[in-house]
Amino acid sequence: MLWLLLIVGVIGVFVYIADKKVKTKLDTKFNPAEWGLPNSAGSSVATPQPTLLPPVILYKKKPSVFNDGQLRMFKALQEALRDEYILLTNILLADALSLNSDPAPAAQATIRNIANRRFDFVICHKGQLEAACVIMLGDNLDPVMVKACEAVQLPLARFRLQSAYDIAQIRSSILEAMGMQELAVNATDDSALEIMELQDGQNDNLLQVVTCCPLCSTAMLKRKARRGNDAGKLFWICPRYPKCRGMLPVK
Repeated sequence: MLWLLLIVGVIGVFVYIADKKVKTKLDTKFNPAEWGLPNSAGSSVATPQPTLLPPVILYKKKPSVFNDGQLRMFKALQEALRDEYILLTNILLADALSLNSDPAPAAQATIRNIANRRFDFVICHKGQLEAACVIMLGDNLDPVMVKACEAVQLPLARFRLQSAYDIAQIRSSILEAMGMQELAVNATDDSALEIMELQDGQNDNLLQVVTCCPLCSTAMLKRKARRGNDAGKLFWICPRYPKCRGMLPVK
């Protein structure tokens, strides 16, 4: 029995020595510090990096909301309109026109088609700001926008960006697009216009439905031009003239 215990003890000693050698050999090949383990002996704790804030963006106001070409066009249009209309810019087509109530898929497709289309300028009546005429710039007109204007009989005028503009020509083009014309006499007061009242009896064959001023919606008066290229012709003239210069030819 004694010799059996002796053998077991010797075997235990050999196993212990062998295990010690294996651990020593593995420790030389495996360094816990190289693995960055937080609980490993010799490992270093990672230093938290500071949070990087986004750079401060410095803003400044532009001298104009338009570029140079757009600004020249805007000023020319304003001068041509003589404060008779309100001039708006960069207006969505969908803000100027609306579709008839129609739940059909075709209507929804049309809405998507016009969603991002914009008019360069929109001339609006004072008051409710209803579109009276739209202005598009450049040589190539968007056919979708052109057809939309034609569908609702909204006048459309086209201009090219230039370094300088003929204000009178711009006004004439706008009025022509709107189906209007201006008296040949560019008056600054009533006396210069030289319009004459129609005598009693002259209105008998000229009775028509009351025509409203296209600029201020006031009921217009029928008058005859005394001189100029339109001498003798009848015109609808706003009773507020010359403060309001709404004029229409009598057809």
